[in-house]
Amino acid sequence: MLEARDVRVVYEGGFTALAGASVTLAAGRVTGLIGPNGAGKSTLFGVLAGAVRAAGGEVRLAGEAVTRHGPVWRARRGLARTFQLSRELASLSVLENVLVAKPAMSGERLLSLVFARGAVRREEDAAHEKARALLQRVDLWKLADVPAGSLSGGQKKLLEICRALMLDPRIVLMDEPSAGVNPTRIGEIVEFVKALREEGTTFGLVEHNMGMVRALCDHVYVLAEGRVLTEGSFDHVIADTQVASAYLGAQA
Repeated sequence: MLEARDVRVVYEGGFTALAGASVTLAAGRVTGLIGPNGAGKSTLFGVLAGAVRAAGGEVRLAGEAVTRHGPVWRARRGLARTFQLSRELASLSVLENVLVAKPAMSGERLLSLVFARGAVRREEDAAHEKARALLQRVDLWKLADVPAGSLSGGQKKLLEICRALMLDPRIVLMDEPSAGVNPTRIGEIVEFVKALREEGTTFGLVEHNMGMVRALCDHVYVLAEGRVLTEGSFDHVIADTQVASAYLGAQA
C-alpha cells in the first residue's frame, strides 16, 4: 500500500537522518517503526507523508511513484497523519475540530452558497453525521460542544484520529499516539485502531510504548542511525541481539 525505497535524508550541516531506509506498509495491517531516539523514525514518517523531502530514494503509494508530491496531494489520495504533539484547535469545540477536517466542502465556495443551497445543506448534514458517529465511537460525543483545548491528553489523541478519519483515508500514519496518555486511554486507542484495521484501514505506527506495539503491530521495523536494523514480528525483532544493542547503546 505504501512503500519507501532506499530513502535518504540529509539535513543542513550534513547530518544524515536517513541513510537508505526501506519499509513497506502492507494493506489492511498495522506496521510499526521502533528504535532509539534519533533513529530516524519520525523523519521517515515525514518522507512517507510528503512533509520531508528526501535527498534520494522513492516513495510509492498504491504502486504509484509519489516522491515528488507533497502532503496535500497525498492526503487527497488517502494518506492521513497524526502527530506526537496533538494539534487541536483549542478554542473551537470538539465537534468543530472534526468538521474542519472535512476537505473540499461545497459551502466554502460562494457560488454554491448562492445557487446550490440545498446541496450544500445536505453535504453539511452528512459531514455532521459522520463526525457524530466518529465521536460516539471514542466516547467523545458527550463533549462535542466543549472547547478542544480542555480535553485530556488521551482524549486529544482520540480526537486527532477522528479528524484524520474525516478524510476517508486508506492509510493513517500515527506518530507516538501513547505519548502523554494515561494507560486507560492507551487501551481505548488500541481497541479503536484494532477495530479500524478490521474495517480495512492500513496503519503505520511510530511508538516507544512496547505494550502498544505488541498489541497492535502485525509487522515491525527497527531503525537505528537512519537504517533498518531488522524487521519481522514483534517477538522476533525484540529477541534480536542487534536491537538490544541499539537501545542500550542509545541509553549509554
